[in-house]
Amino acid sequence: DEFHADFVVAQHLPYQFIAGMAGYALQQTTPDAGRGAVLGSFKGRVIALGPLRGKTFVIGDLPVTFTAKYQFEFAPQNRSSGDALWLTAAFML
Repeated sequence: DEFHADFVVAQHLPYQFIAGMAGYALQQTTPDAGRGAVLGSFKGRVIALGPLRGKTFVIGDLPVTFTAKYQFEFAPQNRSSGDALWLTAAFML
């Protein structure tokens, strides 16, 4: 089991642009178990942070917001780390 929390600090700018920072924190809440846990019952942890950029377009009458986030993982504990690129589109009906 894991606890995962996402966070964003962003500013909506003129011309429907968005700029900010986004990240997440992940904490494993139950230790590793089973035959694959040959090194012990570890709990993993990692934190990520990076830039967020976005733009809202009106498609027909529907506002659609496209965002891109690039997050750098750091402070890993009992797990590997890497970076993540997220591309999203959001709209409300």
